[in-house]
Amino acid sequence: MEIGSTDWKRYLRRGAEALDIAVTGEQLDAFALHAGELLYWNRRTNLTAITDPAQVAVKHFVDSLVPARFIADDAAVLDIGSGAGFPGIPLKVALPNLKVSLVDAIRKKITFLGHVIRLLGLTDIHAVHFRTGPPVSVDQARAVLGKGYDVVISRALGSPEALAPMALPLLGENGMIVSMRGKAVPASKAVGMRIGPLIVVDACDYRLPYDGPGRSLWCLKAARSHR
Repeated sequence: MEIGSTDWKRYLRRGAEALDIAVTGEQLDAFALHAGELLYWNRRTNLTAITDPAQVAVKHFVDSLVPARFIADDAAVLDIGSGAGFPGIPLKVALPNLKVSLVDAIRKKITFLGHVIRLLGLTDIHAVHFRTGPPVSVDQARAVLGKGYDVVISRALGSPEALAPMALPLLGENGMIVSMRGKAVPASKAVGMRIGPLIVVDACDYRLPYDGPGRSLWCLKAARSHR
């Protein structure tokens, strides 16, 4: 199976459908372009350790689409540690009215992200070279990245404890942190859990298709803003 082939697109579509996610032919074409460029650039720039076409389809693209059900279709989204564009670019393709900022600390990855954005003809999305977290101050982060985001999301940071310190100052009123992580506490027990200044307001457990690993997604808000 080759990236972009009919079989690859069918494999991705069926994987998405297994998680009740609908994808169009146009979206599959965009994913194929992104994936093809990912593997081409990966020959000279370390973008991903996942290079098997089937794994790329599931672990990068299908997994990146899972948060779409929790995000308003016109939200302002900040993807921290976007790397090769996951989950930010697939989310933008799935929800075209999103306003997306992709952030990564490695300049070569930002160059790649800018290339993919132009190739796909996406608007209201940009890539920013910035190293989040200590010793960067809140004022520095806001000056570069802005503030008032509806959603701050990350696949690179595996826990809300790691994501919260940099995400909270960038959120708008009633903004939400989306943490994508390996399966830990079951979703049924996670909702209502307090983690420092955060409270889990929604969560889901899922297993990546084709016997993939168990995953979980937590949506968190500042406890003081949650009603």
